[in-house]
Amino acid sequence: MSLQWDLPRQIPAETAQLGQALLGPEHVYRQLGERFDELFPDESAFGALYEVTGRGAISPLLLALVTVFQMLEQTPDRVAADWVVSRLDWKYALHLPLSYAGFHYRDRCAFRKRLLAHRQERLAFEPVLKRLKELGLIKCRAKGSSRNNFLTW
Repeated sequence: MSLQWDLPRQIPAETAQLGQALLGPEHVYRQLGERFDELFPDESAFGALYEVTGRGAISPLLLALVTVFQMLEQTPDRVAADWVVSRLDWKYALHLPLSYAGFHYRDRCAFRKRLLAHRQERLAFEPVLKRLKELGLIKCRAKGSSRNNFLTW
């Protein structure tokens, strides 16, 4: 598999218009989408995991971010794959067009196996989680805490 596409660094116009109309400025996924460049690595960070030629892979940054969102929301692979297609807030945060049709949930498993096979499992997750915590966009869940505008784990 080879890297043949990157997540756009700007929110597609129709996603931005609808997201800004429906998601308040404090909504965590809106903040993630609007701070995308400062939060998330360039796709090239995953280059060592892929061949130069071959069938195109699903964006590894997309799969990594969906994994983080999945962990934060405590959802299984099938649900997370469905939410990439159906949730405006996820599309906004991931810079996806409203028409993005998604990927098969098993692609997430293949991505995790690829990370493990290359001993790069921390590559995708630790820097993103660290940066989100530094910016106050996520926090550790304490016993008895309730959800608010922050994602918790």
